[in-house]
Amino acid sequence: MPTDHADNLDTAIQFIKGVGPKLAERFRALGIKTARDMLWHIPHSYQDQRTITPLNRVKTGELVAVRGLVTSVNARRPKRRGRVREIITVRIDDGECAASIVWFNQSYIKNILKRGMGLQVYGRAELYDSGLQFSSPEFTVLDPGDLDSPGEILPLYNSTKGLPQRTIRRTVDFILGRLIEHEEDAVPVWILEKSGFPTIKNAWRILHQPGPDDGAPLQHKTGNIEDQEVCLFDTIDEAEYLQRLEEARKRKKDSNYERARQRLAYEEFLVMQVLLARARNAVKRIEGIAHPVPDLIPDADGAQETDAPESQTDEEVSRQAALNPKQWPYEYLKALPFVLTNDQHRVLQELQDDLSAPHPMNRLLQGDVGSGKTVVALYAMLAVASGGYQAALMAPTEILAEQHHATVLQLTRNLRGLNCGILLGSAGAKERKELQQALRSGDIQLLIGTHALFEDPVIFDNLGLVIVDEQHRFGVEQRRKLLAKGKHPDLLLMTATPIPRTLALSWYGDMDTSTIRELPAGRPKVTTRWTSWDKEEKVWEFVAEKIETGRQCFVVCPLIDDSEALPALPSAEQTFQRLQEGPLAKHRLALLHGQMSSEEKSGIMEAFGRGDYDLIVSTTVIEVGIDVPNATIMVVLGADRFGLAQLHQLRGRVGRGTHASYCVLVTGAAVSPLAERRLRALESTRDGFRLAEEDLRLRGPGEIFGQRQSGLWTFLVADGDRDLWLLEKARDDASGIVREDPSLKKPQNRVLAQRAKALHEAGLRG
Repeated sequence: MPTDHADNLDTAIQFIKGVGPKLAERFRALGIKTARDMLWHIPHSYQDQRTITPLNRVKTGELVAVRGLVTSVNARRPKRRGRVREIITVRIDDGECAASIVWFNQSYIKNILKRGMGLQVYGRAELYDSGLQFSSPEFTVLDPGDLDSPGEILPLYNSTKGLPQRTIRRTVDFILGRLIEHEEDAVPVWILEKSGFPTIKNAWRILHQPGPDDGAPLQHKTGNIEDQEVCLFDTIDEAEYLQRLEEARKRKKDSNYERARQRLAYEEFLVMQVLLARARNAVKRIEGIAHPVPDLIPDADGAQETDAPESQTDEEVSRQAALNPKQWPYEYLKALPFVLTNDQHRVLQELQDDLSAPHPMNRLLQGDVGSGKTVVALYAMLAVASGGYQAALMAPTEILAEQHHATVLQLTRNLRGLNCGILLGSAGAKERKELQQALRSGDIQLLIGTHALFEDPVIFDNLGLVIVDEQHRFGVEQRRKLLAKGKHPDLLLMTATPIPRTLALSWYGDMDTSTIRELPAGRPKVTTRWTSWDKEEKVWEFVAEKIETGRQCFVVCPLIDDSEALPALPSAEQTFQRLQEGPLAKHRLALLHGQMSSEEKSGIMEAFGRGDYDLIVSTTVIEVGIDVPNATIMVVLGADRFGLAQLHQLRGRVGRGTHASYCVLVTGAAVSPLAERRLRALESTRDGFRLAEEDLRLRGPGEIFGQRQSGLWTFLVADGDRDLWLLEKARDDASGIVREDPSLKKPQNRVLAQRAKALHEAGLRG
């Protein structure tokens, strides 16, 4: 096998001694393509094999390390054909006692172990045929003369079928011993010295080959030992996962192990933050649109400035202002039927500052459900329109787009000369043509729509602002297509899924962030309760009681229709029929789901908003954009099948008026530990930001929005929750580095520039 290629950490994994093409495929299944990738594949825990227990002192059920000489190796095929095709039995003897070691379907072992060899075994002892036995344990071959040598701490890696732990350890040991001599640090020396971090070479050695005093997380003696031929981590059950989660938070932060782990986590963050800092700088170098500040805007205390002559009445001033586009933003705010929160006032000023700057706005606006993001975004649209530009708002669903359009028309009905259009995928050819003509001529200042906005026939006269609502539902390319319809227009992304700080700093680190936490005054409390199917009758009695007082209800199901694959889950169609014929037969019910046409869905929601229906049975199509103040009850059936963020979004459909509101979560009597933790969290708080942090802990960053997105960061070592302080430090350090060396041309930043370039290219590949 060729080994002359193996001289640095960029060496392909197949050219590492002892690997070859076949094993390389298995390594690649773990994302390991090079020697450097192998070193970034950090063990998830460690076996403490320092204490060797004599065989005659082993207790049944105990997880121990034992040693002895191999006295026999036997292979046999069971009489009954089944999953077990071959059984390998090895006998060892330590001079005082003997034990049997058994492996199933691992034929290679009979070729490795021979009579007279030394063997160390780590596993759980059991009694079989009145003798001591170990089944499928971890093992290490020793020279007979090494049976009295000290034991070791052995790393345990995420693995895959056909890739034993000892193969991974052997590969790592070779790389550490032969290939890291000339490896340079991506983290500049001044940061290492200031932070007390070890060099990358020392950090790798501590993490892969920890000493007894380094503080590595040792595997519990009470834990189950998994079959080493399958992935140790991926097969872990939820209860043990939650236990590990808590232990990781409590681990000593000043141990050598933890400092080494932090060193690698910091490097991941630093490389990413350097990319983001350069992206922020690039945006600020682009010549954008410096929108003029409207004639009349709210001051810092919310009071309004006016230059109206004293002889004019307020009514006359308003009538004249409504005809003057430059005064639209002020007239809009003055006519609002509610008082803006302090958070909304602050964000208004942030948006105004961005819009008047000479470079494009690149801002993320996040706020909990019902916090009033649309009201703030509409101000930005009017500020742009007041200067002669157009603004576009893109929503992920037609229901949400129509909701936004109705809101804009209602809140701007006093502004004469302002035209707001809506473009949906379901629009007819004639309607589309008329709207496109009005858009090209500039007659439409505000346009709201779905993905139809970024299609080629849509041409703006003077696009100045793009707003993307529920932005995680759109791809980066879709946003780019819409932005390309103007000359460097401003960009505002909005999300009602609160983003934990760690994700805001990483996924949106190239953007400025505005946050609305404060809910409008007068919003009622939403009482949330979790119950089981055996109490379902009481749930419908409660719903009927509230409907009879004039309130309305949503019932959400995880499926549209019954599924043979998931027979226990409630479907919308079956639930609708059951309620219509049973406990809610005398009330007005409607069915709503994603397979209906846009016209059907819109018609049902309009009727529900008018009060024509008492209850809607639906799927998650009503997750966002539905605003019916009289709807006060949300019942989620099969709630354990939904994510925490999704449940919070569903709950946000109620409590939007002034009446007391309720969210009822219905599940089976037994749910998984993770589902229970989600449901308990939802019962305990309405704070979407706290729930987002919990969702991040339970699901990890890759799934926080329900699906992975191309271009979003993933980390091998860093943990956004535990390492938030490292992320913030990396952001500050990266900003300083890029400020002093924008092109990363200085010698001390050479390796950092290489890593950043590699990460950027990997992101472009998706």
